[in-house]
Amino acid sequence: GRRRRSALLPRGARLATKARGGEQSAVSQIDFRVGQIVSCERHPDSDKLLVEMIDIGEGEPRQICSGIAAWKTPEDVVGKKVVIVSNLKERKMAGTPSNGMLLCATKGEDEDRVLDLVEAPAGAEVGERVVIEVEGEEHGDAAPPNRVAKKKLYEKVAPELCADADGTVCFMKSPFTTSAGPCTASLKDSIVS
Repeated sequence: GRRRRSALLPRGARLATKARGGEQSAVSQIDFRVGQIVSCERHPDSDKLLVEMIDIGEGEPRQICSGIAAWKTPEDVVGKKVVIVSNLKERKMAGTPSNGMLLCATKGEDEDRVLDLVEAPAGAEVGERVVIEVEGEEHGDAAPPNRVAKKKLYEKVAPELCADADGTVCFMKSPFTTSAGPCTASLKDSIVS
């Protein structure tokens, strides 16, 4: 019976310890993906929101609402290679469904606040997963959206997202990496959310 009991362990319990023996990093529970904004319009019922259609390699683009209309016009963002959080539950923003979150960098407070998009390198593949290597921990599979919501997994990593002095987007000190290099923000030493 001993061998059978280990087979009944929840899937995650066996996956958590991989080759190097480290635990899965909290940040790798979040599915950061490279996307390309294919179209964008102002939200019909909110001055604060833009509604973007973002291709992340799923066949159909995803509709995502972002509270960036005070800083960006639809024309500013169309065509940009961006990073989205793709494993969040759908939510309605001013009545419009939003399936994910567009990552942006911000600096300053209130009227002095400035914002820019987090950008993936031009050569990064649309839909590729952004990898964030945390020393001593495994970059494992992303959690399903229900688990992200229930366990507040995004809220656990969000306070540590930033752009460093070079504009490289990081979780703590670990860069957001794609096949074509790091993701960046024009606002250096900024908060990413």
